[in-house]
Amino acid sequence: MRDFVRICGLPRWEPVEVLTNQSAKNQLIATEPFWFAYTVFFHALLTADRWLIAGYSFRDACVNDILAQVWTHRKNNPPQILVVAYGDEPKYEEISAAIWGGNRSVAAPTRANLRVYRHGIAVAPNCSTWARWDGAGLGDVAWQLT
Repeated sequence: MRDFVRICGLPRWEPVEVLTNQSAKNQLIATEPFWFAYTVFFHALLTADRWLIAGYSFRDACVNDILAQVWTHRKNNPPQILVVAYGDEPKYEEISAAIWGGNRSVAAPTRANLRVYRHGIAVAPNCSTWARWDGAGLGDVAWQLT
């Protein structure tokens, strides 16, 4: 992020942490500096062939909305997605639904482009699921949600 800011010639800013409820967050992300962070996130997802999502519950409507918007934009060129969790939650169906967003004009993710590894990020790079995901895309990982 800092390199992006430097390259674009934008003023440097430090991230701000805000604890709020979901409805207030919907309003906050339309303002700076949050708008900028979500915009960078959106554009990074648009261009990356592979997405690594680690430690995310898929319960944040604002993030899920961005995932679904990008999924819709990329319907003809879906990314390879690896979700790394620890344990049984979130369920595969919840992950797929969050990324897809319920848009009937596009297909939902399939097991061909959405993989879930459930033994944590510490060992994920050494597993066969990671190797299949890593070999599937040609570009860089856009963003990591941790």
